[in-house]
Amino acid sequence: MSDHPGAMLIIDFNHIDFDDLSDMRKTLQSWREQNLMILTNTLSRNELSELNAAGIKTILLKTADRDELSSGIRAALSGKKFYSQQVLDLLTEIKQEKSVARENASLTGSEIEIIRSIADGLTTKQIAAGKHISYHTVMTHRKNIFRKLNVNNASELVMYAIRAGIIDTIEYNI
Repeated sequence: MSDHPGAMLIIDFNHIDFDDLSDMRKTLQSWREQNLMILTNTLSRNELSELNAAGIKTILLKTADRDELSSGIRAALSGKKFYSQQVLDLLTEIKQEKSVARENASLTGSEIEIIRSIADGLTTKQIAAGKHISYHTVMTHRKNIFRKLNVNNASELVMYAIRAGIIDTIEYNI
């Protein structure tokens, strides 16, 4: 770590041997007082959410042009937030999906509880026992959830629920 006011750390978290993003978050905490910029080849929605949650203010993809890169460096050095256009597009896409998901899916409270139970890895029998309802009632809820959300299996359901904000990714290490 440097005590020079013009010092900046540029990191590509995909090329460092982090076990996961929470491991990276711990490492980056020691650089919290320094200027930091993430410059990476690829960025998933989950990674972007994690980086934002970690307080990373400057994120660019390596495909950024010279002007974007210069703007990002200036922003990082001055402690301001800056995202390359592709990162902004990804953020916008995430927000639009959450909005559309909430508008289009009129899920009941019970259905949301069942989605969270499925995300926790519970079986249909375990969900039924925990909610004190029949196995067939849970199966009916599952069918309705799958139909409303237009998903075909539990994996798609969990990914949809994360994107839609029904479940919080912090609770799940995916």
